[in-house]
Amino acid sequence: MIGQNRSKNNGQPGIPTLNEKKIMKKINSLTTILSVMTLTLWSGAVRAQTPFYSVNGTGGTGGGSSSISVTPSIAPIGSTALTDLGLTANLSFGIGPDGVAGESLVNAATGQSGSQVLAGTLGASSSLSAFTLTMWIDITTATPNNFRILEIASGSPATTGSSDGASTPGLFFGLNSGGGLQAYVNGNNGNSVPTSIAAASSWNNGGTLGSLAANTWYFEAITYDSVGGNFLLYSGNQTNSAIQAASYTTLGGALNLSSATSIALLDRFSGGRNFPGAIDDVNLYSGALTQAQLDAIQVAEVPSIPEPGTLALIGLGLGSLAATMRRRQVGK
Repeated sequence: MIGQNRSKNNGQPGIPTLNEKKIMKKINSLTTILSVMTLTLWSGAVRAQTPFYSVNGTGGTGGGSSSISVTPSIAPIGSTALTDLGLTANLSFGIGPDGVAGESLVNAATGQSGSQVLAGTLGASSSLSAFTLTMWIDITTATPNNFRILEIASGSPATTGSSDGASTPGLFFGLNSGGGLQAYVNGNNGNSVPTSIAAASSWNNGGTLGSLAANTWYFEAITYDSVGGNFLLYSGNQTNSAIQAASYTTLGGALNLSSATSIALLDRFSGGRNFPGAIDDVNLYSGALTQAQLDAIQVAEVPSIPEPGTLALIGLGLGSLAATMRRRQVGK
């Protein structure tokens, strides 16, 4: 019987038997294999999510007193570099949420006025019944006032006369005067009244991230599925994984990008809705990504964020199981 060689002199366990050593070795091997499989599956989810359009400050030129130009790192054929359509040169490059200099796109504007729109052509891809938008946002004021962050509108090339991103086809993402996230697809944001907006607390996850803070990086995501009927907004920051902050139920149909469109960042095409602050890692994906996939993207872009809770729970469960089995074998 296992454990018969236990010391009876002091009540302490004796030296494990050969069989016990074999059992514990198998337990350790199984725990290692399961842990590796779990991390491999999770890291595979990171690699599997490749955007069809991606832009940040890397590789950009100009800024400050000269015109800025940014070439997307990933883009459909026919896409162009983004350039400043504005009359004033307030755009530059700054430190991103991962601490790397030159990655973020910075708008030095202090309010709505002016025109510092960074715009270009988004080449033709396809009509998307489902898509995901992710980006990092750092605002320089704690009192938002109808700031535009991203727009996609019909027609190209982009000009100051391009239609508003709330048109059809079109994508609109920004902030309202109360600090809430605004999102429209084809002029509809999921409510019966097109001007309806998400609650002011959507920016900071219903308050779970604390009060809206200036000079703080937030991770924002939109997942849209016109077939499944889901239009969800997510928010997180550099230390908290993004969670669902708002949702809409009535959608505006597919986002038709089958022909070239215009894309604008940090303001609307015509100006006057400046976003005072910085953005980084702007990514568009085909398909509505899951919570776990958004977690993986957020962690990949800012490694200091703790891994998603599900992985921690799995690891804890495996460790507890192994420890329990060891105690049972040793105590027999």
